[in-house]
Formats: sequence, C-alpha cells, structure tokens
Amino acid sequence: TLRARYLCVDNDNNIFAVQRENGTDGLIRVNEEENVVTLVQSGLRAPNALCVDKVNGIVTVPSDEPTPVFYNSDPEEGWGVRTRNMRFTDDTEVRIGNSSGRYKHSMAACEWDGYIYTRFRSGDIVKTNPKTYESETVYTTTFGDSYGVAFHPLHPELLYVAMGSECGENAHSICVLDVSNPKNSFRQLSAPNRNGGFRDGKLENAQFRYPCQIYFDPEGYLYIADRDNHCIRRMTPDNMVETIIGIPETSGFKDGNRDEALFNRPWGLGVGSDGTVYIADYDNARIRKLAVE
Repeated sequence: TLRARYLCVDNDNNIFAVQRENGTDGLIRVNEEENVVTLVQSGLRAPNALCVDKVNGIVTVPSDEPTPVFYNSDPEEGWGVRTRNMRFTDDTEVRIGNSSGRYKHSMAACEWDGYIYTRFRSGDIVKTNPKTYESETVYTTTFGDSYGVAFHPLHPELLYVAMGSECGENAHSICVLDVSNPKNSFRQLSAPNRNGGFRDGKLENAQFRYPCQIYFDPEGYLYIADRDNHCIRRMTPDNMVETIIGIPETSGFKDGNRDEALFNRPWGLGVGSDGTVYIADYDNARIRKLAVE
C-alpha cells in the first residue's frame, strides 16, 4: 500500500514519494511511463518534504531527528539511499539539539549557490554544502512547522516558504527569503491570518489554511498544497492566487474537473517538466494527476 505524503519530480519525470504510515516510512520511486512502483528504501526515520537537485538528479530527504541527519538518493548509485550528517560550523546543533525545534520538515536545492536549504521547526533556515555537509544557519524565522520550501526557477536566489499554523505572525502564509541577502530580505507575502482562511486574488490579500508542500514549474508558477482547505492553489508570476482544483473547505474523494474534484488533506505535490502536477492526496492514500491547461 502506497500512502504518499510528499512528492518531487526529477528531469526524467520520475516521481519520488515519501511515505509516512504506521512504521512503513520510506522513499518510493514511481515511473508512470512504465507503470512501475519501486521501493527505494524503507526504514527511514520520519522522512519529510524532499527535494531533487535538477542539475545532478540527487534526491534529498530531511529526517525529523537527530538534528544533523538527512538522506540522499543518487541516480549515479542506482538510487541507493545514504544517511548523511550535517557538520554544523555554528551553534545551531547545540542551540536546538535537545528542543522540539530540532525537527527538519522541508528541503530545497538552490541552483544559485549549489547548496541545500533546510527549514527546521525552530525557524532556522540552514544551508548545507552537498559535498562537505558543512552547515550553518542563514536566517531564523518564527518558530513552527513548515512543510514547504522552494526556490524560484527564474530568480534562483529567492526561497519561498509555506508557514504552518504554529508560526505566530507568519501562520498560514507564504513568505520569501533572498538567500543572497538573508539578513534584510525575509517578508510575508500573503495576507496575515493567524487562524487560517481562504481567499483567492492578489497575493497580498490571499489566505491559506495550513499550506504544506510548494513547488514551482519551469515558468515560475508556484503550486501550493493548501492542506486544510483540501485544494491545490497556484500563484502566478504576476502574484495572483487562484484555486486550480478542489472545492475549498470541502473534503472528500472525487475525480473530475476543477469544479468537481475533491481531496482530503493534500500534504504534498510535485510538478513534471511538462507542467503536469502530481498531488499527494494523503488522507485518501492516493497520488493524483492534474493536467494544467
């Protein structure tokens, strides 16, 4: 049984899924063209929102804990999963190592500098050298869970962050950080709403209810798994937010067009090179496919 929580898609349209379910945590690869599902590795320790480096194809998966541990899967090694350890060059590990902030919930590969960026529950955004594993905090946001980070393909220094319900003044919002100037650039883009909500329209007025995994397509559209609104939203390059599938605030399971389809707490999504959106419809235990016109 496959119950995907998070997804990513590589340049060859391999779909990688993180499974979180009753002790069967692991990494799965789906080849849609060949209709083949392969268990890459089981027994991972609470894996979370993964990413793929579009340059070398390496898939990287954050683990809840211990603080330094993450996994990667290299196509040059037959997708074999290796356990890696961040080598902190600052006080991050000591500062959050024994606290509830130590959990790593989301990762993104940055083409601008070649680093992997991770957001911890502590709010720390940490960059890691993928060759030496040297790591350091570049900026600290508000405390709380964040299951989505993604770099803009046309502005590869801009890291977008989906903030969960615990994140104080940034709760239920989309934020951005310029990693080329992290000390002076973090800001919230969508409307403040600590209790969550639903509103399409201009980004500064848009509301979400626990946005989880986020993913850009090559043209700069940002797709958002708006988990507790049970729908998939999209931010256009001119900063308009629209609902592309699902009926807001209505859970269920139904295929169909944008006005008919139903989802049940979609946690994750990924976008193929042709713009196809794959959705981890977690509480329905399905990976679903959306062709965006």
